Amino acid sequence: MLLPPRPLRLNRLFVVEHITGGPALLLVGLAMACLGGWFTFDDASQLAEESRIWEDGVPASQVSATCKVRTRRLVIHEHKVSVRYTDANGAEHRGDVDFSTLGAKYDGSKEAVVRYLREAPDRFALSWAVDAGTARILLIALYALGMLASTAAFCALGMRMLRRFATARRLAARSDEVAVRVVEVEPQLSLGRHKRNTFHYEGRAADGRELSGKESFPLDRPPLFADASRRTIVALVDPDDPSRLLLVHGDFLPFELTPEEQAAIGAAIALRRSG
Repeated sequence: MLLPPRPLRLNRLFVVEHITGGPALLLVGLAMACLGGWFTFDDASQLAEESRIWEDGVPASQVSATCKVRTRRLVIHEHKVSVRYTDANGAEHRGDVDFSTLGAKYDGSKEAVVRYLREAPDRFALSWAVDAGTARILLIALYALGMLASTAAFCALGMRMLRRFATARRLAARSDEVAVRVVEVEPQLSLGRHKRNTFHYEGRAADGRELSGKESFPLDRPPLFADASRRTIVALVDPDDPSRLLLVHGDFLPFELTPEEQAAIGAAIALRRSG
């Protein structure tokens, strides 16, 4: 056994990072869900209201409309339309319509038509916005999917940090130390640069049950190899539940060892050969 007897001390920075970072990521995910839900609900409600007015409203006269379009990311088109129209009583009304579409822009070759509510002449629907309903729905769906994906990603990261902390705390108190065999080292690229390695491993727990899995490590923070040839990695396993397994980092995270303990472990590893 390379590591000191249990219980081991958890690294203070690791503890702070995980017990604050995990809940923080969960809160960010929840906030994104709420914010994204509010925006998509607002856009969907606006479209539904315009559709209702279009169905129930009466045509306006002397309609004029000017539209400014701003395109983002090539396929998202933001429309800002200034509208003027006259109701059946001869009163003139002005209003603005803002809507966004995915893919298709409004068709400026078509005449702008306005319908308004007889009981509330200031509430109106514009044909350009209503005709773009499908493209508006597509954008709302895209935003909703993006929001769900972002929320899921942040929540998954948060839960992963909390699970890792819980596992480290449990294994620090009671665990078996095993050396798992490196089966494959898979380079991980980021923007074309080699930043991390994923180590695929196999081994056996103290009771003989098979262990296997993979874990990614930054290049500057490799795992704690159990032998000088770097063919095995130090892992801690819960004796009651081998699915609770943790590969130790080369800097001994998530644990905190004294300089003397670190030096003794380094010397022992240098003398070892992989089995």
